[in-house]
Amino acid sequence: MIEHRSTDDESEQVSTSINNDEVARLPVENVKRNNFTLEPALFLIIFAWSLTTAVFTNQLMYQACKSVFHLNETTCIQLGTKNESEAIEKTESEVQLYVANILLGKQILETIVGAVTCLRYGPWSDLHGRKPILVAVCMGALVQYFIVTMISTLSDKFLINPWWYLTASFPAAITGGGTTLTFVAFSYISDLTEPSKRAYRNGITQAIILISVLLGSISSGYLNDWTNSDVVFGVATLCVFLALVQIVIFLPETVSDHNRQERYNDIVRPKLYKEIVHTLMKERPNYDRAVVWFVLVAVGFASFVTDGTMTVFYLFVRKQFEWTIENYTAYLSANMTFGAIGSIFALVLLKKAFKMNDIILTIFGYLSSMGQALIVATAKTSWQMYVSVLVGGVKNISYVTCRSILTNMGPDSDIGKINALITSTEAVFQLAGAPSFTQLYKATLDTYPGAFNLLSVLVYFIDALLIIIVYAIQAISVASPTYREL
Repeated sequence: MIEHRSTDDESEQVSTSINNDEVARLPVENVKRNNFTLEPALFLIIFAWSLTTAVFTNQLMYQACKSVFHLNETTCIQLGTKNESEAIEKTESEVQLYVANILLGKQILETIVGAVTCLRYGPWSDLHGRKPILVAVCMGALVQYFIVTMISTLSDKFLINPWWYLTASFPAAITGGGTTLTFVAFSYISDLTEPSKRAYRNGITQAIILISVLLGSISSGYLNDWTNSDVVFGVATLCVFLALVQIVIFLPETVSDHNRQERYNDIVRPKLYKEIVHTLMKERPNYDRAVVWFVLVAVGFASFVTDGTMTVFYLFVRKQFEWTIENYTAYLSANMTFGAIGSIFALVLLKKAFKMNDIILTIFGYLSSMGQALIVATAKTSWQMYVSVLVGGVKNISYVTCRSILTNMGPDSDIGKINALITSTEAVFQLAGAPSFTQLYKATLDTYPGAFNLLSVLVYFIDALLIIIVYAIQAISVASPTYREL
C-alpha cells in the first residue's frame, strides 16, 4: 500500500493562514488512544435512521394515497402489505412513482447542502475540534425527527400532503446531516488511532454501524406492527436525543483549540475551501496525487451505486417479490450480518494473517459488490436474494480500506480535510446516483424492475479497474527511495 507521512511546508502555511498560529491540531494529550467513546452515540444515530427508513417510505405511500390520489382508507392501508389484488398492485405502482419523486427531492436537498457544509467543516475541525460539529449534527437530526414525528401524528387527523416532510430535511441539511456525521466520526476515530491501526479501527466502527443498521431494521417492522409509525418516529427522536446527551456530557475533544475566539470567524471564511482544494491538488511523492484521485473516484462511484440503490431498493422488492417490511428487514438483517462477518474476516484473516495490503482488499471488496449486484439483477425468487448476500459477504471492506489508504497519506493535521474530501466526493456522486436510479427504475418499472442492478454491476467493475491501476502505481513506486510502506 502506498502510504506516506507528508511534511509539506506549504500545507502547513496554508493551514495556518487563517489567524490560527496558536492552534494545535494534534490530538489532545489527555485523550486515551484507541478508546470507544464515540461509538455509543454513533450506534444510536444510525439505529434511529435504520429504524425509520422503510417505515418512512410506507408512511409517504399511505399519505400520498389519501391526500394526493384521494383513495379510501381501505385501499390505502393495504399498500406496503402482501396482497393478491391486481387493482391494489396497480395502485401501489402509481403511488410508488409519486413517492419516488419525494424521496429524490429529499435526497438532493440533504446531499447538496450537506456536501457544501462538510467541505467547510473539514478544515475548521482540524483547527477547532470535532466535538462542536458532532453536537451541531445531532441537534439538526433531533429537530428533523421531531418534525417528522409531528407531521406523522397530525396526519392521523388531517390530510397532509407528503411533500411537507421535506421541511424536516432543512435543519438536518443545514447542520451537515449524514454527510458531515460520516466525516467527523471517522476523523474523530482517526485522531484516537495510530496510523498503522486505522484500517482495523475503521473496520470495528463499520461493524458497529452494520450492527446498528441490523438491529434497527429488525426492530422496524415489529415496532410498526405493534404500534404505529408515530411511535417509530418518536423512538428515533429519543435515540438521537440520547446520542446528543452522550456527546455533550461524556465525549472528550481530540483537537486542542488555543484560539477559541476565532472559531466563529473561521467558520465563514472562504479560505477553508482553499485548504480543501490545496489538499486535493498539491504535489505528492511517488504518484500519490494520482492515487488520491483514483481512490476518491472509486469511492464516489461506490457511493453513486449505494445511494442510488437505497433510494429504490424497497420499491423494487415490493414490486418484484411483494415483500412486506418484515421480509425487507429480514433480508437487510442477513445482508448486514454477513457484511459485518465478512469485514472482520477480511481484516483479521486476510490482512493480519496473510498480510494482504489495503489495495488488494479493496479490489476484493468491489468484486464482491459486483457479484452481489449481478445476482440481484437476475433474481426471480426470494431465495436467490439470499444467495447474493453470501456472494457480497466482503463488500464492505472496500469502504474501510479506502479511508485507510487516504488518511494515511497525509499528516494528522489533514485528517479532517481528507475525511471531508471523501464524504463530499460521496455526496457529489450521490447527486447523480439518486436521480439516475430513480429515473431508471421508473422507466423499467413495468418491464424489468431490476435493471438498475445491472448499472451497479458496471460501476463496481469500473471501481475494481481503478484500484487495479492504483496497485500498478504501487508496484512502480516500490523502487523509489522515498517510498515507505507502513
